[in-house]
Amino acid sequence: MGQRYYDVEYIYHSVNLPYQEWATKQEPMINNILQVSENVGAKLAVVDNIYSYAESTGEKATEQYAKNPQTKKGKIRLQIEKMVMDSKVQAFIAHFPDF
Repeated sequence: MGQRYYDVEYIYHSVNLPYQEWATKQEPMINNILQVSENVGAKLAVVDNIYSYAESTGEKATEQYAKNPQTKKGKIRLQIEKMVMDSKVQAFIAHFPDF
């Protein structure tokens, strides 16, 4: 895959999988995306949902809002986010409600 995407500045990751595949396919997919991004020197833009945030207290949520997922899906999303942010790839994550 990396050989096709040489000379790119950004990689945009907005792929989503069926919920039943998250536990087995999310981590390998983000590992592959991170590897390609690092290999070609591209910045990574990730579109994500809000499952990794704590349950709403009714206050306005910002990027600084606590991340304390209460669901299996939220825990998977938080793990993926940590993998991205802990990688060597320059990245940002845009969080949106259901997309």
